[in-house]
This record gives sequence, C-alpha cells and structure tokens, in this order.
Amino acid sequence: MNIVKQEVNNIAIYLRLSSEDNDDVESESIQNQRKIIYDFIKKNFEYQNLYEYIDDGYSGSNFNRPSFKKMIRELKEKQINLIITKNLARFARNYIDSGEYIEKRFPDMGIRYIAVLDGVDSFEDKLENDFAPFKGLFNEMYCRETSKNIRRSKKKKREEGYYSCPVPPYGYKKDPNNPGKLIIDEAVANVVKQIFLMKYNGKTSKEIAKYLNEKNILTPARYMNIFKNKKIDIWTGEGVSRLVCKPVYVGDTYMGKSTNLNYKSKKKINNKRIDCTITKNTHEPIISREIFDAIHNNNKYNNYKEKIPNVETKLGDYMYCYQCKRKLRKVNKNGKIFLFCGAYLSSDSLCTNSKRYSYNDVEKTIIDEIRKDVGNFLNSRYSKQNIYKNYRDTQIKPILQQKTIIEKEKNKIMFKISALYNDRLEHKINEEQYKNYYKELINERNKLDKQLEDILKNEQMADNESEIKKNIKRIRKIYKKMDINKFEKEDFKFLINKIELGDDIIEIDFKFKE
Repeated sequence: MNIVKQEVNNIAIYLRLSSEDNDDVESESIQNQRKIIYDFIKKNFEYQNLYEYIDDGYSGSNFNRPSFKKMIRELKEKQINLIITKNLARFARNYIDSGEYIEKRFPDMGIRYIAVLDGVDSFEDKLENDFAPFKGLFNEMYCRETSKNIRRSKKKKREEGYYSCPVPPYGYKKDPNNPGKLIIDEAVANVVKQIFLMKYNGKTSKEIAKYLNEKNILTPARYMNIFKNKKIDIWTGEGVSRLVCKPVYVGDTYMGKSTNLNYKSKKKINNKRIDCTITKNTHEPIISREIFDAIHNNNKYNNYKEKIPNVETKLGDYMYCYQCKRKLRKVNKNGKIFLFCGAYLSSDSLCTNSKRYSYNDVEKTIIDEIRKDVGNFLNSRYSKQNIYKNYRDTQIKPILQQKTIIEKEKNKIMFKISALYNDRLEHKINEEQYKNYYKELINERNKLDKQLEDILKNEQMADNESEIKKNIKRIRKIYKKMDINKFEKEDFKFLINKIELGDDIIEIDFKFKE
C-alpha cells in the first residue's frame, strides 16, 4: 500500500540535549533525535528545503538558547511552515512558554508543530494534542526535580571539600588526578606568602600592590591567562584585599557564595556567609592559621563599629573623577559625606587624584553654577527664537541643503533622458544603445529617489519644534524650584550628564547645551 505523502514548503527540525537528561543521554542524543525525525519526514512528507537547528548543552527550562532564537528569527525569512521535534521535552520543559508557542504563536503564523514520539500535531484534532499541556506540565516538574537533585549533589560535594570552580585560586592548581582537589602551584606560592607577610607586618593593600607592580610580578588574571579582554595588567589595593580574605590559603574550601535564583533563571544571587559551605583542611595550606587570624582579628577586619547609614545625595550619582573618568565613591564619616576616587586608593597607576571632597561644599558650588548657567540659557543668551534658529541651523538646514543638491542631480538626469530620447528620434544612436543608456539613467534616478525618500523621513523627524518647547518648559520648571531650593534628585537628569571633579576643577556637562 502506497502512503500518500503530504506536501510542505520548508521544514525546520529542532534538536536539543542538556546535562539534565542524566542517564537518558544516549536515547536523547542528537544523533538519535535526528534519525527519528528524518525517518518520520521521509515516510510522511514531500518538501522543498529542510533546516536544522541544534542546541547541544542547553537546558529546556527556558528559551535562552542560541539556535532556538535563530530558528524563531528565521521562520518568516525562510518561509518555514513546519517545525518538528522528537518529543515535547526536546522543544521545552517550560509548560507555560511552550504552550504560548505551540497553541498561539505558531498557529497565528500558519506554522505546524509536530512532536513525533508524543503524537502531537497542532494541525490535527487528536487526543494526543489534548494531553500535550499535561505532558508539558510533567516535563516542567521533571526539570524542577532535576534541578533540586543537582543542587543537593553539588552541596554534598562542597561539604566533602570538592573544589568545583573551573578556575583554581591564585597560588593553587587543580590536581590532574582529581580535578576537585587543589594542589599548591609552586611557581607563585611564594608571591602569596609574601603578600600575607607584608600584610601581617602592617603594610597597606595599596603599598603591597605598588611593590608587586614595581617587581613586575604578573597579576593573577594575567598569570592564569583569563579575562583576556580586560585591563588586568596591574595589581590594585582592592585585588590584594580580596586575596588576603580568602580562607582557601589556610587549607579550607569555601564554596556556595552564590546560586541561581531558581531553576528557570540564570540570574545569580549572593548567599549570606552563614549559608555558604566551609570545609576545613581539604588541601595543603600556603599560610598558617596564626598569620591569617592575626591579620583578620583587628579593627579593620573584625571589630567593626556600628555603620553610619549612607545618606542619599542629590548629585552623588553624577560625580566622576576628572583624571581617570571613573565614578567617585561616597563615604559617610560621623554624618559628613566625603567624595573620593576609589581608583587612587587601589593604585597610583590607575589615578593620581588623591583629593577628598566635602560633598556639601561641592553640592553648593555646583548648584550655584547650575543655577547661573541655566538662568543664562533661559533668560539671556538663548531666547526661544535663538534656540529654534540654532536647532534649525544645526539639525534641519544641512538636511535641506542635501535635499537641494540631490534634486538638482535628479533634474540633470531627467534632462539627459529627454536628450537621449531626441537622439534616438534623430537616429544619432541605435535602439540597443538607447536601451542601455536609458537603463543606466533610470537606475541613477531610482537611487536619487531613494535618497530623497530617506531625507524626507529625516526632515520630518528633525523638524520637531514641539519637543524643543516641551524640554524648555521642563527646564524652566526646574529652574524655578532651584530658586526656592525645592529641586529634587530626579530633576537633574534633565539638566546634566555628569560632573567631573579635579584638584581645582569642577566641570559640568550640561544636557541642554545639546
């Protein structure tokens, strides 16, 4: 008996495999999925083109998968009207999102979806289709339970002292016979010892960083050849402080500092120290506990005074260092707020701006400057007429000039077409020459028409006087509030981009000058 094959235009097959498949990896392998789907297509369909999309190593709990995203983007472009997967679980284990695609988005686009082994076919009224939501729900429950099992397994490994991070800490390397165990890296272990001893003898982190840079000792990131695209060529005070705080150097494994928000999300959240796992004596120490404890059992690392609450500032978020262009930090000391460059505290190589600024003094100076400049903008130098004229001169006039040039070019081509027609009538050129020249001129004219069309759009977008008036009105409203000192933090986002502070420099980058 001959089976009548269905005719379709283009088919997309989607294949997915991840570590969550556990013991079922062989039966769910990409090769196995491909064989089942191709056998099904060969038996049931005649088609024009077939496209494969493979996500190997991606979870089905969400749609953050590169090949899946590519398939969705190309559905219309490649005129795909049939998507096939081995089963529903290969498409997704997220019941809500998969239902949105299968029951709404694909039908709206005229795309048929088939899950071969589950018997689901979105274009047929079948009992299996009615059970598809339940299968999707079971897939999601399976994914949730798998996530719990993986977390339990990881926690157990951490409690046993298994070092699961892919990159070992500076001073250690992974045991080639046991990747979960750390062994000392003799090449840089002495550097770690030297850092701890200098700290023990009272050196500051910045002083230690300066010494290491002078000795041309490679930074941890450069030595381990990671973060290639970042500027990590110098030691900083912050880097030294982070290093001497790690209990890994006394032989303890400290894991579980962060975790995923949930099994559907890749967002990381930081755990409290009490929720982290510290396993004692899991590997050979580089530093003795006596030295480590002596460094940390002092006012800096342990006996903290009660913190003064951070005071909200109106302009603090706009403050930057004039030299290194980094954002200035704020510190609250006895109720007084000071600004300083954190890069300078880390290393002189990053910045030499050592000045500390009293926030209240800086705020008063800046607000006086803003009030003066905004007043000048609104009341004298920049009247409304001047603003509109300046805007038209800088934004619209160049567009109109370009439009005039192109229109002149188009008129020249129209004249050439007319002259070409006359040459043909007077037999100065033959029919073939006429057609060739005419085609070239028409192509040139079409290009100019396209340019004129784009210019018209730009002209309409630029000629927006109402938007200028709205912005001027907003600035006037803020200016009145400044006179009676009732302006708010949100007001400044309409006035300034940023403020840079140097030794004797306060530079304000105003928005309204644009």
